[in-house]
Amino acid sequence: MLNGLCRPEKKHPPYLEVVCLLLTSALIVARQFSNPQFASCVIDDSILQMSWVGQFSRALREGVWLPRWLPESNGGYGSPVFVFYSPLVYYVTAVVHWACGSIILSMKLVRGLGLFLSGVTMLAYTSRFLERKTALVAALVYVAIPFHVLDISYWSLYAETWAWVWFPLILLFMDRIRSDQNDAISLLGLAVSYGGLVVTHLISAYMVGFLIGAFAFACWLWKDPPICAARILWGALGGLALSAFYLFPAIYERKFIRLEYSTSLPEFDFHNTFLFFPSADLMRANPFQDKTIHILQVVSVLQAAWIVSGAVLTILRRSLLGLRREAGFQVAIAAFCLFFMTSPSSFIWEWVPGLAQIQFSTRWLSIFSFSAAIVAGIGFQGEGRPGTGIKLVSFGHLTIAFVAGLASLLIILGGCFLTEEHSRMAAASIYNAPEYNPKEMKLWRERVIQPGELLYSVVDGKALVTVDRWSTHDRCLSVKAEVPTRLRIRLLHYPGWTASCDGRQIPLHTDPESGAIMADVPSGFHRFCIRFEDTWWRKAALGFSILTASGMLIWAIRQGCK
Repeated sequence: MLNGLCRPEKKHPPYLEVVCLLLTSALIVARQFSNPQFASCVIDDSILQMSWVGQFSRALREGVWLPRWLPESNGGYGSPVFVFYSPLVYYVTAVVHWACGSIILSMKLVRGLGLFLSGVTMLAYTSRFLERKTALVAALVYVAIPFHVLDISYWSLYAETWAWVWFPLILLFMDRIRSDQNDAISLLGLAVSYGGLVVTHLISAYMVGFLIGAFAFACWLWKDPPICAARILWGALGGLALSAFYLFPAIYERKFIRLEYSTSLPEFDFHNTFLFFPSADLMRANPFQDKTIHILQVVSVLQAAWIVSGAVLTILRRSLLGLRREAGFQVAIAAFCLFFMTSPSSFIWEWVPGLAQIQFSTRWLSIFSFSAAIVAGIGFQGEGRPGTGIKLVSFGHLTIAFVAGLASLLIILGGCFLTEEHSRMAAASIYNAPEYNPKEMKLWRERVIQPGELLYSVVDGKALVTVDRWSTHDRCLSVKAEVPTRLRIRLLHYPGWTASCDGRQIPLHTDPESGAIMADVPSGFHRFCIRFEDTWWRKAALGFSILTASGMLIWAIRQGCK
């Protein structure tokens, strides 16, 4: 963000810095490997995540390159979870799972890898305007800041760790576009980074959209050429276009599921879950949420104090004059996040489309912590002029660093582990996410559904049925029907499922009692198959992503050849 700022020339790649980040990340997650079970204090959601990882990995093994349907959820009736849930981290976990053979171990490794990569990308961004050693400090702060350690150690926001990887890259490429409006690589990098965030953690991508808009607006305030803001917005739109294969179906198919569940319960209503001034009734009724809110309040105040000390040092030290614009922008973003975590922001939550779906105001701590790490890192740069004021603020800055490190250590030591029974429940996929259940499902509110029902049943007629294949997106039965027969399949009716009898497509029906698929088979011996296929809108979205990627690549090559 600092055009023309002099920096020491880098004479060698940052190998030492990367090793430091790797060791720090390893130390943060090391305790999680002391126990064979998954590390989390949130039981239900952690069991759910382990179940999803296992099902996603199996689908990939079966040759489904873009899994959208989880076959074992809802007691074997299935669920379209990955129509709506960002899949990128689950691809990474599946690969690690194939290598190590353990779902729990692979999830721990992927968590640690995401934390490490977030430090690397922060190092890449801050190296643009900080000295090499100070950039490393900023990256270490980003990795070990209390909220990130809490996110890694305390609960099961599995994909959010990898969202942190994209934040610095998005700002890096926006800054490069601002420095050089004709930089095609930076525009392409912004599109890929924002698209990567969309397919990593959709809620984070939605929130970062505000950050991108704020940066474009800041370009106008800084009197940059109008093309600067335009190219930044074009880059963000390019990211949405690249991720259209996932994003468009996720938006379009909301009408087929029970998404209202995600905000229907008091603990999911943003009115009740503000970090500052939450609902007293909810806190009394939910001790775990009350404890979590208090922990997050302490973490937020600590990180806010770090921002203040870093900002004051930026103002007082003449050597940091060129960094004031960067610090000012990050302080403004942090203040914006703090405001959105207080009840006076309720009218904005109600007015802005989609904001209520975030559910918890504490999600803004993810971006708040990003800004805090940058401002805190800036505060470590420069010797400063002699003076009692600077010395006192510097001492306070270092004291906060010590307290933050101690807080992170206490969070690590206070983390929880699931039990072997929880792991068995995850393997059985008995926990479900009601908000992703099809509207035809009668018992869609049930969080726990035990497996055990037959894969099929004959509800009308008489037939001998055998299973030939039963995979994630493809099931085939051999049916020897003495009379015309109606089959009921243990499978929820949802757009994309099509049935064929001896290769000819036949209509599907819905069981009103369960929402399961039913189909009519004529008398005689037949091969009945049912497959989950892409609908027209999924094919169109995929084609749009491919067309966008091809167009961007061709454009970048042409720009590079000029």
